[in-house]
Amino acid sequence: MTDLRPHSREARANQFRTLAHSMGLERLLSIHKAKPNANAGQDYDKLFAAANQWGIRSVEAWYPSTRAPYLKVTHGPTIPGRCKDQLEGLARTFEQRGARVAIQQTYISIHADLGKALAELGRVLSGAREAETVAEAAAGDSKGALAPVPPPVSANSGLGLQADCGSTISRLSTENDCTDKHALLRALVAAPALFAGRPENAQLLPGTLSYSTPFRGTAFGCSTLDEVAAALDTRSLDVLILGSNPNAGELTAGSPYGTLEEQLRSSYFGEAYFGADRSPRPGWAPQSDSKPGWRSLFRAIEKAGLSSDAVAMVNYLPWGSSTLPDLVQALDSDLLQRAIEFGDRQLSRLLALFRPKVVIVVRSLTETKGFHSPLLAGWKESSGQSSINVATMAGGTKRFHFFAGGLQAVPPRLLLHMPHPGYLQISNAGAPAFEEVVARLMMDSLLQIKPDQTPAPN
Repeated sequence: MTDLRPHSREARANQFRTLAHSMGLERLLSIHKAKPNANAGQDYDKLFAAANQWGIRSVEAWYPSTRAPYLKVTHGPTIPGRCKDQLEGLARTFEQRGARVAIQQTYISIHADLGKALAELGRVLSGAREAETVAEAAAGDSKGALAPVPPPVSANSGLGLQADCGSTISRLSTENDCTDKHALLRALVAAPALFAGRPENAQLLPGTLSYSTPFRGTAFGCSTLDEVAAALDTRSLDVLILGSNPNAGELTAGSPYGTLEEQLRSSYFGEAYFGADRSPRPGWAPQSDSKPGWRSLFRAIEKAGLSSDAVAMVNYLPWGSSTLPDLVQALDSDLLQRAIEFGDRQLSRLLALFRPKVVIVVRSLTETKGFHSPLLAGWKESSGQSSINVATMAGGTKRFHFFAGGLQAVPPRLLLHMPHPGYLQISNAGAPAFEEVVARLMMDSLLQIKPDQTPAPN
């Protein structure tokens, strides 16, 4: 194991970076430069400090002048119980080896070889199998067999996803030359983790969790990837709803989120939620949302002669953030541009696979300041505007704007830009007029498309 106490602080920091890189942790936690702690008369390096799913606030290496170096892991009171159990089990393992440990209310310290302690900490946090030497030392310790904390997307998990789905992604194109629909769907689910796993995109990793799957709800009335893949052999979508990004947070105790790997293992087509025992259940679905805007949209789809079960929803950017403007402001310009290029490629692949007749685009994707997708902007430029005054739940009226148009190249045959259905506060009195306009925009544009899928002359 590498000696983690070289003569210079700069060399020490470089070794920390090398070790962290080997564990894949540098992609989740910020590595800080070494700082002296003059007040305590001790030197220390703050190795990692960032918000993360484990509830750990910082990991530090301390170098007291009179005692052995030690690793200090500081956490808050909201740390997930199983993570705390894992940390305590790790500390007791080193204690059995003769090291001095301290398990306090807000931190755990291990006085031992820093390289070994840090490597074992990385193993615990990544959920990897216990190393042989540690397993032997922990024999008979009930803590040693605890289930690992659900790991985030890391270098190791990214490699697993790459091996599982990377070759399919490389073959995935707008020509849809790969006929294994199930492999295509899995590749689309894995793609956000593979993209975020690249070193230059590491800022996206804390927001890459189970909600980073592209899909929401069901398609063709099917809830699993296998069922949707089978349906795609004989059917195509009537409507694809394109949202902006997941309104989601961190994986913490009590949150419904899991890792993207857990999402894949769940076999669900749409985002799954996870219980304390890590068992999956269906997550949010637009088809069952009770908000007035969603109910009106699905009624409009049916009024246009389209099937409400041949509807699927995806997110253009799959990384967690409360709103698209928040995500745009959080990313540096180069990363934002790469994320947009990813979103355009992913969307093109989705269209080739699902072949929808209509794509509904929430208007935030073309109206958010600082956000520009060449694909979506080109769609909007080819569309014409329509407007309607609709009675709202607040008692007044509001003017809603739509942009609709057909494309010569398919799919899709119709593009409809409209406000996000979840934010439409339409009253019961205003719903019929709203639904008629949306249905007419769909029907009129679709009727202008010949069977050979080229625009008919006016």
